[in-house]
Amino acid sequence: MHRSANMANALIRTPPPAQLSRLLSAVVSRARVPMAYVGILTPRLEVIGAWSGLPPEIELSRAMSRDGSFTELVVGEDAPQMVSDTSASDLDPSIMLRCRALEVGAFLTVPIRIDSEARGALVLLAHTSRDFEPALVEWLERMSERISTVLTGWVTNAARRISHPGDAEDTVERISALAARIELALVELAPLVELARTARYDQWRHQRSATSLRQALANLGPAEDAYEDARKDLQRLLHAASELVLKRDLAESQS
Repeated sequence: MHRSANMANALIRTPPPAQLSRLLSAVVSRARVPMAYVGILTPRLEVIGAWSGLPPEIELSRAMSRDGSFTELVVGEDAPQMVSDTSASDLDPSIMLRCRALEVGAFLTVPIRIDSEARGALVLLAHTSRDFEPALVEWLERMSERISTVLTGWVTNAARRISHPGDAEDTVERISALAARIELALVELAPLVELARTARYDQWRHQRSATSLRQALANLGPAEDAYEDARKDLQRLLHAASELVLKRDLAESQS
């Protein structure tokens, strides 16, 4: 479905709650692992909601392929999964490739439920083989319930972006992005316009010719008009964005 296909993009565009990172920090401190993350499955990707120790390219994209996903493994089983030594385990080849890429020697995954369905996971990764004691697994299962509450809110907010693609928040984002591009163009164009003005004026001053001045201004006129129009468009965009923010805030206060 189109809605499902857009979920990964909506999750990546929706900032994860800060509480998600705080909960994961508590997990990393308790479990003493070099890498950990909270992942949620979408039709094509595993989207990362919070992370610790992952490679920079994953932190930047906040997503990994579902192929070889640790989250896919645990969601499929709907129960905690532990591998104490990946080199001695009969894992799926795609998961083994992921383990090699991240230099994972052991891992523990705990399912996270959204609307009573296991759709995400708390993933702990170690570089060397190790056992995860039962007391830690039990504690992580309790922690996953708290993470589930936060994750559900994040998914709900992301779903709103799909259900209401034209709402004020998305419109403000598009306007802001367009305004930024116009502003950058103005910054780049301004010195050229000023240089052209100066050059034309110098040419007229040296030639002392009213005809050359009129010709210079005529040539410069279209560029100046475009420059001024862009400035006015930028102001209109910023004003429209401000109005949309005010309308959104008013609607939220009345709901």
